[in-house]
Amino acid sequence: NDLYPAIGAMAIDGITPPMLLAALRKVETRTVDIAHRAMQLCGLIFRYAVQEGVVERDPTQDLKGALKSRKVKHHAAIKDLNKHSASGFLFACRS
Repeated sequence: NDLYPAIGAMAIDGITPPMLLAALRKVETRTVDIAHRAMQLCGLIFRYAVQEGVVERDPTQDLKGALKSRKVKHHAAIKDLNKHSASGFLFACRS
């Protein structure tokens, strides 16, 4: 849905890295995570096209590092959990 309006009507062998990057930048303004997923999906499609002989190369390989990095979110962890306290913790979770 995000890339189709920009590059959906084009022939796959006519899509260049700058065209793809421009489409991905529009998605990136909304959310970085979806832009990375869209580039990953494009890479799958282009790699398949390379295998089938439709295109000569995958333009997403040239775009590695072009998008903003995803923000890492660290989650809390239970550190001191031994065998006896683990069973008590699981029992408390069930109740």
